[in-house]
Amino acid sequence: MEKRPFAWLYRQEVLLGRLVSDRPDRLGCDAVFLPSAEFEGVRHAFEAAEAGTEEDSFEQHVGQLRLSLVFDDGTRTGEFVLRLRGDRARVSWNIEQSRESGE
Repeated sequence: MEKRPFAWLYRQEVLLGRLVSDRPDRLGCDAVFLPSAEFEGVRHAFEAAEAGTEEDSFEQHVGQLRLSLVFDDGTRTGEFVLRLRGDRARVSWNIEQSRESGE
């Protein structure tokens, strides 16, 4: 099966990157992260989150950026954790907190 984008990472209306996987799951999955040029402006927050030793390091460093994931079915959520290591990603989200795009 061909890998395809299943989610897009946004900061407000600015596209920061795409998540690609051949087996996206409804609650999270391993993926390839394809950053846009605009991702460079927030890369430092993701690197700091990975370097942190506390469990809440992602929320502390990345949560304040007000990012959202938009899925291929149009739903959007700000309740997610995206761990990056190079172009590899592990992403999980709270489907209960997802809402339709544009709300």
